Amino acid sequence: MIRFGHLPISLLLLISMLLNACSQKCEELLCSTGPARFDIQFIDKKSGANVFQSGRYSPEDLQLSESSAKIVDISIQEASESYPVGVIIVFKINEGKQEIELKLGDETIRLHTTVSIHKSDCCSNSFVDEVRSTTHTMPSEHTDVATIEL
Repeated sequence: MIRFGHLPISLLLLISMLLNACSQKCEELLCSTGPARFDIQFIDKKSGANVFQSGRYSPEDLQLSESSAKIVDISIQEASESYPVGVIIVFKINEGKQEIELKLGDETIRLHTTVSIHKSDCCSNSFVDEVRSTTHTMPSEHTDVATIEL
């Protein structure tokens, strides 16, 4: 049994400082935690034009199926100088494998997504491991915005 009365004061002070430093290390970190986000633009298969910018569809035409609305949150991002790809759909989704169904006009689009969470001592981060359409072509471009051809 250790008696604290016999330990030098400096050793007790050092132990106290170390314990305090360990408990504060996470407080100073800014963590980026889920839900994960992925962006999709819809383009015309023939012309390559964004279907919202060309007027083929309006963003209000996009609807989630009832079951998909329970697992995913979407928003519309208009084109800007810092994000010039045109109107895109921003999806926020939680961990696991999900099937998402949406309608755009008379088109039914089914997406399969896989999202994983990686945890560390202080933070957990969500990563979109896979996004693919089971109904439409998605050109294999390596960009931050997935593309679906309609």
